[in-house]
Amino acid sequence: MPAPFAVQCPSCETKLKIQSPDAVGKKVRCPKCEMVFRVNEPKAAGPKRSKPKPPVDDFGYDDFEDYEDYEDDGGFDDDGGFDDFETPPSRRRSPSKPAGRSSKPKAKSSGSRKKKGKKKSSSSGPSPLLIGGSAAGAILLIAILIFAFSGGGSAATGSDGNVVDMTYLPPDLAGFVYVDLQKVVGSPDFTKIESIPAFQKNLKEMTNATGMTLDDVGSITVGMAASPPGGAEPLDEDSTIAVIRLLKPLNRIKLEADPTSTTTEYNGQTIYGSNTGDPTQLLLLENDEVLVFAQKPGVIERVIDQGTASARRTQFDFVDNTQAVFGAFVPSDPAAFRSQMFSGGPPQLPPLIPPDVSGPLQAMLTAVQSDLEGFGFGASFPGSQVGLKVQIKCASSSASGTIANSGNDLLSFLRDSAENNKSMLPPNQHVHVDQIMNSLTFTDSGDSADFSISLPTELIETFARNGMPNIPFPGMNFGGNGNPLAQNQAAAKRAGTKNNLKQIGLALHNYHSVHKSFPITKREPSYFDEQGQPKLSWRVHILPYLEHQPLYEQFHLDEPWDSPHNRMLQNQMPDIFKSPQANTPPGRTVYLGVKGPGAVFENGGGTTYAEIRDGTANTIMAVEATAPRAIPWTKPDDFAYDPANPTAGLIGSEAGFHALLCDGSIRFITKTIDPQTLVNLFQLNDGNPLGNF
Repeated sequence: MPAPFAVQCPSCETKLKIQSPDAVGKKVRCPKCEMVFRVNEPKAAGPKRSKPKPPVDDFGYDDFEDYEDYEDDGGFDDDGGFDDFETPPSRRRSPSKPAGRSSKPKAKSSGSRKKKGKKKSSSSGPSPLLIGGSAAGAILLIAILIFAFSGGGSAATGSDGNVVDMTYLPPDLAGFVYVDLQKVVGSPDFTKIESIPAFQKNLKEMTNATGMTLDDVGSITVGMAASPPGGAEPLDEDSTIAVIRLLKPLNRIKLEADPTSTTTEYNGQTIYGSNTGDPTQLLLLENDEVLVFAQKPGVIERVIDQGTASARRTQFDFVDNTQAVFGAFVPSDPAAFRSQMFSGGPPQLPPLIPPDVSGPLQAMLTAVQSDLEGFGFGASFPGSQVGLKVQIKCASSSASGTIANSGNDLLSFLRDSAENNKSMLPPNQHVHVDQIMNSLTFTDSGDSADFSISLPTELIETFARNGMPNIPFPGMNFGGNGNPLAQNQAAAKRAGTKNNLKQIGLALHNYHSVHKSFPITKREPSYFDEQGQPKLSWRVHILPYLEHQPLYEQFHLDEPWDSPHNRMLQNQMPDIFKSPQANTPPGRTVYLGVKGPGAVFENGGGTTYAEIRDGTANTIMAVEATAPRAIPWTKPDDFAYDPANPTAGLIGSEAGFHALLCDGSIRFITKTIDPQTLVNLFQLNDGNPLGNF
């Protein structure tokens, strides 16, 4: 590996030079914004570009000293974290502003409950510790993000025998969530969220407010007590407590020097609060390595009163604590909770449900109604899998067995139905259906029935881009007229069209992000003929953004769509351009841009966001036309609407047509739409108001 090599801060994009290849996989702190990020292996050098090379450090540091020097100076610890890294000062500091702020530690007051606050505050620079929600909110939001992307691991059982250490949580605990940061931060999956802007923002806020990084936080446990008898909700949100266990003490001197904080003495303990109007309170315990947060007055005082005694919470023994993130809810009065859930009496299923469904489903609901005691939930990420689990705690083993057995019977029916009806879906969704169906399981663990689903990480990322596939099941029509199978087939086709247009819309927006206009960009004259008309359709130009780069590279972009070479590619039309609702010849599509007067594709494309003055949510970009209007997908031709009859070519045997709006949303436009309203939707800058559509 060559050295030195450059890395870029994912937050402020400052360039840093790394002198040693040993830094790969460890963390550095940006000297400009103080964001901590991992050093990734440099990419292999490609062909040189004519574009001038940017400076290595646009913040003003010509070099990021040798990695080994920083390690020796305490810049790095063995875990890749930081101890006492000193950030170099900015060389652009305004002389009119002070370089920093100095505050003396406050002396503690005596007395049982004497309040004290600051008489002055400083606005020069960030506060060392913001109690008023900043630090707490940042830490908890980071925990929520970790919930979605964390790696595998198991939580150590609490010293009191509980599934986790529940010290300081309410004695009448009814629900909790546990996150073990140190078992997830080092996971390969965790690197996926380190570049998420929301995550970086909150991590920076937490670091600025507390001086801590994620390497300094051991675990986070959030607990809530049961509501008082007769309460409308099962959990008392006012009793919420967050216990954050650190791996090194928090700097209490910094905390007491914060001009936004106040302190209250209670039974020998100092409660830190905020004078900014936020009621958040903080308690430091166990040599300042345990932070207890609460947001309602009196909660912290109850924590102090109960001391370090942690009762055995046997009601949570069923929870699977081998997961990276897990939690549970167990009401204090399960019978009253069940009565409230099923206040309408025994569960009634809709008519016309097939026996293979109604039988298992009725058995499951009956068992839940009679024996439910609580729920457990969790997530784990072993290898490239994402595992989710829901646990149904029951009062008897017979009830949990009934739920598990009935659940597996139901899953067996769903698998058969999905297999028999995959032909209704686009071929590229078949593998998704198989993966989903094969991962669903019910198991009986004795005191709970556990439902699990395990999905490949690749599938999750596909869902994030394209949405969940529509899985058809015959005979699942819960009443109404008509043929249930035909209705499901029609619904599946409509869902397929909607999904195709959604992906096309996303590709169009990604194209705009790169070329600063919708296709076809006017910056490439070779894409147009002597009359200024495109040589190829915009559908060809968005291929790289539909994961069809190899096909895109086969086109001669400076030749017409019907040139001898380009014509050979017409029958390689991607499935995304084939409508499941239209019977069209191979290589032809009914997904057309709108090119009539004042439309997005009127002049062959090149439209920008700024030109859509009527609003992107009020302008149609593309439509699904009827089969007779189908055209070769590579041909630069689209839907030229007739202002006198704008629905012509759009309304066939269906009740309407699907339209892609410029904001990426998909709307089904009914055939009863007012013609003038449709014309207004086609025009991007007419200024006319819209009716209902």
